[in-house]
Amino acid sequence: MPAMPRPSASLPLTVLPCLALLGLSACAEPTTDDCLVETLERQPTSRFVAGETFYLPRIDDGPDCADVRWTVSERPAESTAPLVAGDDGFARISPTEPGRYSFRLVGASGSGQAQELEVVAASERPFYNLNYYPANAVAAVGDELWVANVDTPTVSRVDPSSLAVIEEIAVGAWPVSLAWREGMDMVLVAQRGSDSLGLIDRASGRLVDAIWVGDEPANVVVDAAGTRAYVALKGEGAIAVVDLERRVRSARIEVGPDPLALALASDGSRLWVARHRSGHPNRYPFEADPVADERDVAVVDTASLEVVDWWLDVGTTLTGLLLRPGADGRGDELWMARLRNDTEANLADPEAPSFIYEVAVFDAEGNELRSVDIGRQPSAAGLAVAPHGMALVDGRLWVAAESSDLAVALDPDSLAELGRVPVEGRPRSLAGSGDQVFVHGAQAHALTRIRDLAADGSATVSGDRRPAEVAAGQAYFTGAGRDYAQNWSCNACHVDGLSDTLVWNAGPFAGRKVSRPFFWLEGTYPLGWDGYLSDVDNYAFTVNTNVGIRPTTAEHGALSAYLASLMPPPAANGFTRRDGSLSELGARGAEIYAGQAGCASCHALPLTTNRAVLSEGVTEGVTDVPGLIGSYRLGVWLKRGEATSLHAAVDAVFASLGDPQLSDDDRAALDRYLLELTARDLFVLASWPRAGESAVPVDGAIELAFSHPIFADADNLARVRLLTEDGSELEISRELADDGRHLSLRPVAELDAATRYRVEVEAALEGFDESTLWVADPAAPEPWSLEFETADAPMLGLEGDYRWVIEMPTANPAEQAFDFETTIETVVPFQATAGPSGAALVFDYGQDLILERVGVVDGEVLRTPALPIPIGPSFADSTGIQATFVDLDDDGIGDSAEGTLTISGPGFLEGGVNWRVVRPSDGSSCEEGSDGALAIDLSFEGALPVIDWGS
Repeated sequence: MPAMPRPSASLPLTVLPCLALLGLSACAEPTTDDCLVETLERQPTSRFVAGETFYLPRIDDGPDCADVRWTVSERPAESTAPLVAGDDGFARISPTEPGRYSFRLVGASGSGQAQELEVVAASERPFYNLNYYPANAVAAVGDELWVANVDTPTVSRVDPSSLAVIEEIAVGAWPVSLAWREGMDMVLVAQRGSDSLGLIDRASGRLVDAIWVGDEPANVVVDAAGTRAYVALKGEGAIAVVDLERRVRSARIEVGPDPLALALASDGSRLWVARHRSGHPNRYPFEADPVADERDVAVVDTASLEVVDWWLDVGTTLTGLLLRPGADGRGDELWMARLRNDTEANLADPEAPSFIYEVAVFDAEGNELRSVDIGRQPSAAGLAVAPHGMALVDGRLWVAAESSDLAVALDPDSLAELGRVPVEGRPRSLAGSGDQVFVHGAQAHALTRIRDLAADGSATVSGDRRPAEVAAGQAYFTGAGRDYAQNWSCNACHVDGLSDTLVWNAGPFAGRKVSRPFFWLEGTYPLGWDGYLSDVDNYAFTVNTNVGIRPTTAEHGALSAYLASLMPPPAANGFTRRDGSLSELGARGAEIYAGQAGCASCHALPLTTNRAVLSEGVTEGVTDVPGLIGSYRLGVWLKRGEATSLHAAVDAVFASLGDPQLSDDDRAALDRYLLELTARDLFVLASWPRAGESAVPVDGAIELAFSHPIFADADNLARVRLLTEDGSELEISRELADDGRHLSLRPVAELDAATRYRVEVEAALEGFDESTLWVADPAAPEPWSLEFETADAPMLGLEGDYRWVIEMPTANPAEQAFDFETTIETVVPFQATAGPSGAALVFDYGQDLILERVGVVDGEVLRTPALPIPIGPSFADSTGIQATFVDLDDDGIGDSAEGTLTISGPGFLEGGVNWRVVRPSDGSSCEEGSDGALAIDLSFEGALPVIDWGS
């Protein structure tokens, strides 16, 4: 009789082999089906995406089931994907050909259960931006170049002489790194979105297997024999050791948070692992961390698979390692690409840079031999921002400088610059072949060939699945800034959409905080540690001064689209079950989170925030309630990075808000749940209008944003309805955006004024991955609902040109406050085009920057959403215009209004700011005053700016 597994909610039994479990005394003879002990129920079966790995129900390893196995009984004619009996008990297959697949359980007792699978092309799945970046995405493989296409789940084989694409190979989600050694039949690809290491057969050009390795495999190297791979698990703080002959993860080594860059000793005896967002001890002006905690590089002995040494405090953000094997009596040396930060320096002071990009050389024991600032050394031809991958080619050390779109050649010994070549696509990866260098710009899907210090051709190696505006926003986010900020980018602090873990002063006054990670920004408003930004679109207006840019309309729209596209980590990680569902311990922790620990009172599920702003948080001062999805991968926690582990962060919360007195076992379960808190649930992330709004236009569309793409089937979309207050359903059109997450509902007829309506989403609404809508009580599922009220019928029109004049208080850095006694009239012209509920408004901020919004005339009151306001070279957010309009000439058109508003930004929240709206009597929207730019001189006395206005 087979061994009897313990039944549990997290390990469902497909068949209960012993009748005794049903209260009977006898056990039946085992059948083939009786040998199934675990089914992964979250993975889709009818919309399974080509290139992903499907895991069949696990077979009991008892003696009575020894000869039971899964077989493929039906597949598309073109499919050659093997069914692999994994050492972990799960049979797996990685089908790359769309079509129908059938599997049957066979054994001594005959054929048993069948499993059906419908595979669809990866192009059918809407783009879902996990925002993963490449590590080593281009590699020389024999006489070819292979390129991992990152946001497109393919690997391209390229002819290096013609740069023509030979073939594009379907692989798992988010391929970010490649590895190969001479003599290997397989090319390895780290599939970060699939938590697996893919094996591509060189001969057939097909993905033949994918080995589960753990959370977010970001980089991979392989030993000289081609039998063992080492994979950096960025989400786990570990290295996966993979036995390539047995095709299994054979070991896991803890190496500290966020490992990325890898280097293997020439004799294979040591592996160096550099943390990506490694931080530094200085938390000025707060208490510094112990230097001993700044373990930036782990040195792993590959025989014992243990960490035998740590390199301490060698950089802030570590992006690349390259080994130069010892020769002529010299031992192995390591080149490191790194960023060092001075967080005490004034960002606008060029004489004391806050961002220092270097290449450093270390011996094998961690002694720094030499280093150079690659953008400021005497031989540099200019700044070279954000160095990443390196390659030694034809006696030159080449470095990819992402934010500057450059490949820079250095002398390997002196590190003096030998030349630089412009490339496209925000490069991070490069490889050498003979005397040629090939640079991969993942964001443009571009490959540039360099010969003799000059570009010698380029090509696009794959298509781009990102929406054009998102692609443009990512380029903006990762590109170097302008003026005083030419030496850093948005990405320098919000590293790959997360945090660099450092404490920065980002506002006009002292208010130092850790940079925030980005995910689900559409739904986790208000944004910023102090909750000072109303939505992601206004965020994209106000943050640009940090990189010295006053954006154009196109740049603002692109950055907004990119930020809104950023998603949390996918459901599965190294702590969950393979399909992303909770482990048994995690499920117990979920009960404690919602119950005894009281976490859900603020971090309400499924979004994990109630969107509140607290006057006093765990850290002193105003604090919003952050979302917790993916918080296990942050690196530091709390507003100033006071906690350096998730466990310590929970301790701080309990110490501040009340200790629930959990037992050790309950606390372990809670910690485990937080480690498994991923984006597994489908729910309405945000809506326009927001819940409870009472001045909604009668002619506008209702927009819903979902946490994940939903299934674009008419019957499925019909599960979203618009109802009157008495429950009658209204006729609407439904339009699902290409991203599958944004659904627009437009009533066929205008809504009635001053009337309540309700949007309902049935619990049966299906996501693309076959999940259904999250409900609080699965036993009694209720629809999600949104109630709102339309505005009163407008009593005045709004038409033509207007001026919005704001009496902006001046910022006084010496007093660290705004001076309301000294104000400057800030004028924002806007044009109104009348509509049924008010007007379409176009605000002109000058210098090719406009903003379109809808103003609702609710009776006689104009109501706008939150609006940005110019403040010096930047923008503040504001509560917008809410005031009664006056018709001065009885023509039915509102002429003027006045009121007060609140301005907000990093480190400030000020109410009582006066404003007025007027119509120019001569029809002109121009304001008297200076015309054009005014040259000024800016200097510093200590930390304070001194401005010389000239004449």
